Amino acid sequence: MIVHQLVILEGRDAGQVHLLEGPQIVLGRPGSGMENTLEFEEPSVSRVHAILSRCEETETFEISNRSFTNPVRVDGVPASGRIRLTPGARIQMGSLVAEYRRFDSEEQTARPEDFTVMGVLELLGDGRPTARYQVTGKRTLIGRASHCDIVLESTAVSRLHASLHWIGRNLVLQSLTVNSTTLVNGQPIPQGASLGPRDLIILGGEVYLRWVPQEIMEEEEERWREAEAKILIPTVTPTGARPATSASWTARLGDFLFGAPLSARIAFLEALRTQMETGGSIATAVMEAGQTTLPRQAPGLAQGLLAGESLSESMKRYPGTFGAYETSMVRAGEEAGTLDSQLRVLEVSLKETLALCRSLQDHLRWPLVGSAGVVMLALLPLLLRQGFQKWILAVLSTLAASLVLLAVLGLLIRILYSWHLLRLHLERLLARTSTFGQALRLQVGARFLEVFGSLLASGLSLPRAAQLAARCTGSLHYESHLLQSVSQLGWGASVQEVLSSVDFFPQEVFEQIGQGEDEGRLPALLAHAAGDLQRRARAETEKVLGGLFLVCLGMGLLLLLLGLTTNHLLLF
Repeated sequence: MIVHQLVILEGRDAGQVHLLEGPQIVLGRPGSGMENTLEFEEPSVSRVHAILSRCEETETFEISNRSFTNPVRVDGVPASGRIRLTPGARIQMGSLVAEYRRFDSEEQTARPEDFTVMGVLELLGDGRPTARYQVTGKRTLIGRASHCDIVLESTAVSRLHASLHWIGRNLVLQSLTVNSTTLVNGQPIPQGASLGPRDLIILGGEVYLRWVPQEIMEEEEERWREAEAKILIPTVTPTGARPATSASWTARLGDFLFGAPLSARIAFLEALRTQMETGGSIATAVMEAGQTTLPRQAPGLAQGLLAGESLSESMKRYPGTFGAYETSMVRAGEEAGTLDSQLRVLEVSLKETLALCRSLQDHLRWPLVGSAGVVMLALLPLLLRQGFQKWILAVLSTLAASLVLLAVLGLLIRILYSWHLLRLHLERLLARTSTFGQALRLQVGARFLEVFGSLLASGLSLPRAAQLAARCTGSLHYESHLLQSVSQLGWGASVQEVLSSVDFFPQEVFEQIGQGEDEGRLPALLAHAAGDLQRRARAETEKVLGGLFLVCLGMGLLLLLLGLTTNHLLLF
């Protein structure tokens, strides 16, 4: 007799085992009003979250989604249509994770191989095994999520990264990630791969595992003890790198003084994304990408990675080069296992910022040249009284004093803006203005929706994806508003209801979000809404450009006046 079970692994109902009986079973919370319902206490599960349908011909169950707020996922993949469940499949509904099991009750006691150790996966670090994970005869999930059979803490590994299952006497590795971040002996495995003794598995370009079957495990262990041989793993030894510790205030000040320009950071992100596509370690990719783009920062970044820091943590050691927006985007990509995608989004956003800065420079070029002419005319009496040499000296010293004052003011603004409290008050002040506030709100909304959609598509849960996206807006003021709103997502509220409490999303955005929840296409419609908001943000930014032009021109004239006054006091 075939027995079907649903074992709850994670969530408020963890530990429960449910026998699956009947042609159709509803999965949800109490109060659905439907017959043959498995009811869970987990609040993130919808009243009718999914339906299990029995297929008599194949003696299996198929699952279909009924929650458009938080679609059911099978092995990390959103359920679109009916999905046939295989033994060991992991089902995620909100924060509840369950495993589907199917076995013949008469043969259940005759299957010790399910619990017999068939071999081990060795985690390799510094050229030697640092940990061992037993592999039994049942299906094994590998990832960063707590319900995986083999839990790896590295941010380069996705929540559900790969699985192991047996076909006869062959162990097969299957990648569960969207991107090709699972390699066997350096080769991608889009269709899975059968593992042989001592095969090297690379996850996320950074985590190295080696498969050692039971029959050669003792021999392999003895060989390691006697020869102390090292496995050749690509590593990087940065020249002049310092230990991965928190940067001192002098190092931070130095980064503010000599931080890389925006164009160099964009070039670094482009090169890093290209290097990551080759499948090497993230530390090697950072060193290769930063050799020509960020030569001062790259060794420290790579050293931090080799010491166990994530890339986002290493970036925080250079506050003059990388802002909070950039580190938050990288952190979101690391947690979701979609670092390359988030780097691409960040690269596009920084290019738009660079284009805005260059447009402002073009607008200011001739007014500043005219201001220099005003200085020359203001010092014309000096030319008539003391001659050309004194006059040109006064003009040059006035312009030099103005440039020095401009550099000092710019450095002071950058340092003060990195101070959390001052930045928060400045953003609140800008948010109250009609022109700057509208442009800021549209930009924040576009960034939030774009990152939110991409994180949902990667397999992150709805509440966690929303929290990470709220930190990827580049605005401390609106970040707090978004975090407060999205905290309700873990308690059954829809995305449309939650975001309606935030006042900077247009009505048509709510309509698209509602449509996405109803049709189960929330990530795609979030990306579409983000594109609409981004176009509006560009239009508002062009209007803001005029105001920025007047502000910068006024500051330039003030600095020239200060330089002129300073020069007058020094000469006369």
